[in-house]
Amino acid sequence: MILSRLLLLCSLLAAVGAFGYKYCQEPKCPKCDHGYEYGKDEYGCKTCVCADLKCPSHECPKCEYGVEYTTDEYGCKTCVCKDHECVKSECHDCQYGEEYKTDHYGCDYCVCKPYVCPETPYCDYCEYGYYYTYDSYGCATCYCKEYECPKITCPKCEYGYTYTKDSKGCYTCSCKDYSCPPKKCPSKRVCPYGTEHKKDNYNCPYCVCKPYECPDKPDCSYCKYGYEYYADAYGCHACYCKPYICPKQKCNECKYGVEYYTDEYDCKLCKCKDYKCPKKECHDCKWGEEYLTDSYGCTYCVCKPYQCPKKPDCSYCEYGYYYGADEYGCPKCYCKDYGCEYKDCSYCEYGVKYELDAYNCHNCSCKDYKCPKKECPYCDHGTEYIYDYYGCETCICKEYECADPKCPDCKHGYEYAFDSYGCKTCSCKDYVCPHVECPYCYNGYEYGKDEYNCDTCKCKTYTAPTYSSSGHAGSSGSAGYSSRRGNSAGSRRRSRYGSRRSYVG
Repeated sequence: MILSRLLLLCSLLAAVGAFGYKYCQEPKCPKCDHGYEYGKDEYGCKTCVCADLKCPSHECPKCEYGVEYTTDEYGCKTCVCKDHECVKSECHDCQYGEEYKTDHYGCDYCVCKPYVCPETPYCDYCEYGYYYTYDSYGCATCYCKEYECPKITCPKCEYGYTYTKDSKGCYTCSCKDYSCPPKKCPSKRVCPYGTEHKKDNYNCPYCVCKPYECPDKPDCSYCKYGYEYYADAYGCHACYCKPYICPKQKCNECKYGVEYYTDEYDCKLCKCKDYKCPKKECHDCKWGEEYLTDSYGCTYCVCKPYQCPKKPDCSYCEYGYYYGADEYGCPKCYCKDYGCEYKDCSYCEYGVKYELDAYNCHNCSCKDYKCPKKECPYCDHGTEYIYDYYGCETCICKEYECADPKCPDCKHGYEYAFDSYGCKTCSCKDYVCPHVECPYCYNGYEYGKDEYNCDTCKCKTYTAPTYSSSGHAGSSGSAGYSSRRGNSAGSRRRSRYGSRRSYVG
């Protein structure tokens, strides 16, 4: 039966040739580097020729230092990022010298050296002892102590003694002639707490105001943040409530920056900033776009893949057919050649590519992974490029690098703090007044202010009273009486430092 069909076919072909028709055969395509394309000859028969190379569209990445263009082996235009070029760095007006460091690009840059304090000085030249202070650079310097006057020991004099100053400004005492003035006590208006009778160094009677009697030590438990005692105007204990002390915080390990705020106690506190999603948009998506969510919960745009059309009809293939994948991974008809073996490449993860073998049979192989288009986010401190699991170049944001803090010249030294990036900074310290303790003074003492507006105290000068021929105190006697009142007040103020003592010349 097969033989009869072959004979019938041969007769039909002979008949067609007799009437001027040509029988078309399936063309055999050569091996082509860039594929081939089909056409028709003068008889309407199918032909195939090698296709020319078409350069793919190429988009250059965003490069921090510019782009350099080149041409590949096929004459197609490509581009690569330029490398970082170091800029010459110079120091100017460095008072204490200069030194060079290397940045994260491997480039040398110049910085001024800070002032280095000399060794601790020797202060043996100070005659009356010394102690250390600190200059505007925070370095130790010598401060010589002043001469301290010795304690006065006066001899027993028949009529008392008087004070004078020696060559070093210290008080000395000597005997003098003296007669007791008449005793006169002040009124209750002047001495609200009463008077008492005493005798001076000359055994003369005189009146003094009784001092104020301090109440019991007060209870300061109402102070919320602790307390300490201080002396009031009468030298008595009074409460001083300590202020709230703000806690110290460090926010130098925040990945996305630091923000500051003020709490209910007016303290400046810091906390780490949350991650801010960068703006990502799609451009030139041929088949549309869609939005996805990353690990930070941020929405980003990706181009949609090509949607395959309906499965094609391959009934025109003379020796049968099989389905393969086109450049978009969609089903495509491939006509079988006579005797060619079918090979299934549907398991390929990244698509299939086809070639013709020496027998004009289609062979398939899996395509290699193609790196996606690289898109770098906006970064405040620059971009760093790395390679992923597939060897594709990707980019991540660099972390902020702190610069070395430069401290100004400070009269009273400086202290360190941390800025919004957690970097170390320095600022000048305020002058802190020393604690003032007044020495014992025979005639009382008075307060003042120094050049830094700090409290100081010094002893008052004693003024002896004078009397008229009638034996009654004159104007100078009133001054002497006022001096004794001042001594009484001074005695009350000295109660916080030692025993109460009074003196009238």
